[in-house]
Amino acid sequence: MQFESRHGYIQNTRLITSLSEFVDAVLPIANQLGCDPRALWFRGVESSMFRLTPAIMRSINWRENISVERETQIFDDFVRRVKQSVPSQPCGNRAFCWYAMADRFGIPTRLLHWTTSPLIALYFSLWKDEVTTPTVWVLNPHALNGVTLSTQEIFKMDSEVLTEAQQCIHDDYTFGSERLPDFPIAISNCYNDEVINAHRTRYTVSGKRKFGLEDVAKDTSTPILMKIRFGRSEEFIHQLKSQLFQLGAGPQDITPGIEGISRAINFEYGL
Repeated sequence: MQFESRHGYIQNTRLITSLSEFVDAVLPIANQLGCDPRALWFRGVESSMFRLTPAIMRSINWRENISVERETQIFDDFVRRVKQSVPSQPCGNRAFCWYAMADRFGIPTRLLHWTTSPLIALYFSLWKDEVTTPTVWVLNPHALNGVTLSTQEIFKMDSEVLTEAQQCIHDDYTFGSERLPDFPIAISNCYNDEVINAHRTRYTVSGKRKFGLEDVAKDTSTPILMKIRFGRSEEFIHQLKSQLFQLGAGPQDITPGIEGISRAINFEYGL
């Protein structure tokens, strides 16, 4: 596969035309981004026009830099109500766990979802209602933290024990932080349930500036980000879905529960 530099990231010069071509490309992608293939994170989106910015920064209500007071109010209210309704909740006093739980249940946050599985990312680029240009973004998360934190460590924000430096980063990036840095970082799981585990979810968390990861990538000395574009014909997208089904990466495999079963039946019966 041939690649070209474009606006701070690398992308394929020719559209991917088969599942096998995508799978074969993962190893050279890792070489391009300077890391082991197992270290890569993937994000599937249904349009190549979508930027790598989290939901809260795409909202029309958040046009400028993040309001510390407003974010504090929203998530303090969320924590209070959950504690009243679900006394056995698992988050304890770890603020980032609460932040990820709020994100999981639909409150816009500065978290952007990634997965360690290229097939799961491809699934999410294909199974939305309005797919136009299936795209899988690929990130070297260690290199991102090397740029924004000067360390290539990926922090596990819900760990029982954090070092002093890790605790500082946790406190700087959690909701309502008055010391919120400008730039995004990569972190591991903050809150677990069957959906997050099934999706093999990882996160980047943005700072106070409305930067997409593409903007950060523009200023790096070596590439940290890649954009993989696929063919967009209806026939091709249906073919990719069928192949993912056969490989155990269909709706019932990726999305636990009744929702995944329903999506699988709809596809199998052409509904």
